[in-house]
Amino acid sequence: YVLVIRHSLKENIITKHFEPWMHLVSLGYYFATCIIGIVWQVFNPAGTVCWVAPKPLGCNQLDDVECERGENVHTFGHWMLVVPMITWTSALCLGFIILTVTVWWRYRQSKRFDFEAAAGGSTGYDEVGGAGRAAISTSSTNLQDSNMDRRVRMVLSQSFLYAITFINCTAWSMITN
Repeated sequence: YVLVIRHSLKENIITKHFEPWMHLVSLGYYFATCIIGIVWQVFNPAGTVCWVAPKPLGCNQLDDVECERGENVHTFGHWMLVVPMITWTSALCLGFIILTVTVWWRYRQSKRFDFEAAAGGSTGYDEVGGAGRAAISTSSTNLQDSNMDRRVRMVLSQSFLYAITFINCTAWSMITN
């Protein structure tokens, strides 16, 4: 969305230049995490599921129990799970901010040009219809402007609420882990 809305890139440019990198990064992360997890032997039974855990479960927290596998669980969890989650959450929040500011800035720019056009002689005064026609045109333009203002405020508040909701959902999972 940022590439389209903020930078006005066309779909064919995104498909040709950016999309392969997006796929490479997302798939590369998962394959790297999987391979490193297998090499470090951190995938072990964790209760009813197989997950990132030492074997036997809890051996890294007990002094008298030696771990058979998964001594690097904490390091793996930190670098392969927590750091990317914080990085991606920050990147997505930055994207929300960029989109919100871009929409607001473009809206303000369009309002400025509307005002300049109205002040520069395009007041809605119709040569044939006279002053009464200008008053009708101006009042309908004001109504359209107020509707547009309301819609832009709704879009901006929705974007802000999406960002807050996303942060709320991811922050709690990061805090608890």
